[in-house]
Amino acid sequence: MNDVEQRVAAKTFAAYWKDKGYEKGESQSFWLSLLRDVFGKEHPEQFILFEEQVHLDHTSFIDGNIPETKVLIEQKGLGKDLRKPIKQSDGTYLTPFQQAKRYITELPLSQHPRWVVTCNFEKFLVYDMERPGGEPEEILLENLEKEYYRLQFLVDSGNEHLKREMEVSIAAGEIVGLLYDAFAKQYADPTSERAMTSLNVLCVRLVFCLYAEDAGIFNVFGEDLGNVDYVACWFKKAAVFTKNTAIRCAFVATDSICQGQQIYPIWKNILQDDIYINFAYKFFKWNSEAGKTATVYVIIVGFSHIEDREALLFSGDRVIKVPHISPYLTAAEDILVSSRNKPLCQVPVFKMGNQPIDNGNYLFTKSEMDNFVEKEPNSQKYFRQWLDGAGFLNNTFKYCLWLGGCSPAELKAMPECLKLVKAVKEYREKSNRKSTKKLADTPTRFQTENMPSGNYIAAPEVSSGNRRYIPMGFLDENTFCSNKLRLMSGATLFHFGVLQSNVHMAWTRTVCGYYGPSYQYSINIVYNNFPWPTPTDAQKAKIEQTAQAILDARALYPDSSLAELYDEVLMPPELIRAHQANDRAVMAAYGFTKGTPEFSSESACVASLMRMYQELTK
Repeated sequence: MNDVEQRVAAKTFAAYWKDKGYEKGESQSFWLSLLRDVFGKEHPEQFILFEEQVHLDHTSFIDGNIPETKVLIEQKGLGKDLRKPIKQSDGTYLTPFQQAKRYITELPLSQHPRWVVTCNFEKFLVYDMERPGGEPEEILLENLEKEYYRLQFLVDSGNEHLKREMEVSIAAGEIVGLLYDAFAKQYADPTSERAMTSLNVLCVRLVFCLYAEDAGIFNVFGEDLGNVDYVACWFKKAAVFTKNTAIRCAFVATDSICQGQQIYPIWKNILQDDIYINFAYKFFKWNSEAGKTATVYVIIVGFSHIEDREALLFSGDRVIKVPHISPYLTAAEDILVSSRNKPLCQVPVFKMGNQPIDNGNYLFTKSEMDNFVEKEPNSQKYFRQWLDGAGFLNNTFKYCLWLGGCSPAELKAMPECLKLVKAVKEYREKSNRKSTKKLADTPTRFQTENMPSGNYIAAPEVSSGNRRYIPMGFLDENTFCSNKLRLMSGATLFHFGVLQSNVHMAWTRTVCGYYGPSYQYSINIVYNNFPWPTPTDAQKAKIEQTAQAILDARALYPDSSLAELYDEVLMPPELIRAHQANDRAVMAAYGFTKGTPEFSSESACVASLMRMYQELTK
């Protein structure tokens, strides 16, 4: 079928199924008709499978499964709220999407779907399992005539709207691979997530620099150049060259230019040239032919001096038409969030944890600490539990020897401790950095010290992007934290509840930076710019109540780490319900109540938060 024929078919289908929708009796007819009449599948009954058994603690059935295009369908009756939890036979409450994900865990890996579609006859919610924590796309039956193409993935197994594979020179790829291997040898742990991300970005930037040098495009940002990714120079140069023309440009670029602290210096400058983003492809993995490790996340941005009536926003194999694309590659206005040293609202500050600069001398495993205390019994009282970001998430402690409050006489009486202090002093003296050399004068102290008294909130700097929430938690003064955790003294249950809400996470997903696919929780970008609600006393009390319920739900599983509790598949039903209640309480404090766009749409929620930010920064 051509476009006109398909539009007519979609209009006819929508008209027929309007106000129809009995889950048990009409679901199969609905999907067979959609595939046959709208998308041209001649024998849809050979293409889609219905009522496949899946064994949980009881036998359940998958409503629809399309193996060829890796689509799983969870069908509900007309009028059912697709975003609302429904009571299951085992007593738990799950949304249709969560129900589908539970089925997926029992399927062989080769049969896991790329797409999950929940449907109630009048609405389709499409979830991309490459981004399981992301917001679903919504297609209404009444709009199918114009938007049928958004469901093309149901039948399209071979083509993509935009090819993911970038054709690169094999010879150039091999050279970059050699550079990668050479640089990797200079890292203490080149296999760590942060090191690999840094290495990959560095190699890509070198390629851009080689081309940029030939093109003479450096310094187009003037004094701001030191704060931006080099690839931004290409964007600026193109904006200047195409001024007063109808020329359109597009670049494949590292995704850093459309996230985190890069946004403001880059796009404030480019938007001054009256540039509009006409289309964008959200980040995807670009694999070099040089080797398995040479991987970087990239984006595609198309822009011009012409503002189109509709812009195209691609994500995976999907494309949607939106009124405007922001530099964050979202369907929103051009509101830019800049780095801020203090919170925008009257809330406690977040600070990074401790940074010893000790070459590991003061950090111990449990067995290492026990052996050390056996040799130096008086050192016992100077040990503290130590957590870094990974340890906080996985419940794996180390131990820190903190001698900052130890008197010279006490230290002299502990020869084993004194050996470590001397080793730290020598390590710092040999450093090429002036700041580290200066630290050699105080070898028992850390470069950065943050040891809150009483309880405090800890949040990991880096957390998996597959999580719906970044797990945060309360710790006490007996635990020291590394600089890979952000610490908030004076925090209350109210602050914890807001930080663990879907509202705060919607803001975070939009403005944060990323290490590959993982969130990078920046204090100066994410937290300090976050617009907090101004709740009534009753609303604040409700948030405190739901925040405590989250902690109580976690406490039911003392053998499980935060990483396990917040795994999309493993998350316990009690914790899911606690978060859902907390989300509703926080949204109510913002005025995002049922019936408002912000209540059901993350993009609408972010748009409102951006407007609040704009008002607060006037």
